[in-house]
This record gives sequence, C-alpha cells and structure tokens, in this order.
Amino acid sequence: MADVSDGHELHRIFTSAVMSISSEFYSEEQKDAWQRTSFPQAWTTRVLELEVAVAHGPSNLLGFVSWQGNEIVHLYADPEVRGYAIGTQLLEFARNAIDAPSIVLTSSLNALDFYQRHGFVEVGREIKVRFDVALPCIQMIWCRV
Repeated sequence: MADVSDGHELHRIFTSAVMSISSEFYSEEQKDAWQRTSFPQAWTTRVLELEVAVAHGPSNLLGFVSWQGNEIVHLYADPEVRGYAIGTQLLEFARNAIDAPSIVLTSSLNALDFYQRHGFVEVGREIKVRFDVALPCIQMIWCRV
C-alpha cells in the first residue's frame, strides 16, 4: 500500500500516463487540462483519504490504483511499462480488496476497451470539466457473480 512518501511518484505516473494518451482520444488541450489538476502535494493528501495500492519496480513505482468504498478512483501505470500487465494486476488487486457486490468507476475514453475486457460494462456518459475544458468520460460497473 502507498504511504505519504509516494506522493511525487504517484504524481509522476499520473502525469506521464495522461500525457501519453493518444490524440485519437483526447486533444493536447484536454490532456494538459487533465494533468494540471495534479501536483505532488495533492497526492500526499489523497494517500490519506483513499486506499492506494502500488506496483513496485526495482527503483521506482510502476503504477497505482486507488479506491474509496466500492469506487475505483484512479488506475494508472507508467507508460514505460505498458504491455507488462501492471494495470491488470492492480485492477485485480483492487477487485479482491473491495468488499462489495459491485464496483463502479469513471473511465477515460482510451481505457474503455481495457475495462470491458475485464468485465466492466458501460452505464452512462459524462463530461468532466477541468480548467474550462470538457473531458468526456464513461461511467462503468462490474458485478461479482
């Protein structure tokens, strides 16, 4: 689990993951507005407010997942380790840790296929606004069988 000393690494992963999203899903303006909502000190606070699990590499963090109640709030992997199933491992960790009949989350457009492959279904669409820039998102749910 993460602790307050992980704030800078969580910020680094979040920012690099957002900025690496293909322009097929979000424009540079949208990605910039999204990543501007983050700063290292905020992650220190988030670690205290949420359950946050991290994937460790030899010298740094590779990704993280956070949740509150039955909602997954963040799931990000360092773009440098894409293809190593870090996101899948973190998602599975959170599903096992969350003691609820269903799990909800708000997905970015680029992560829709990932969540669908893991059994989440779309239940709605929403627009989040960051610095007066609209960010389309997808509300999703996963139910235990």
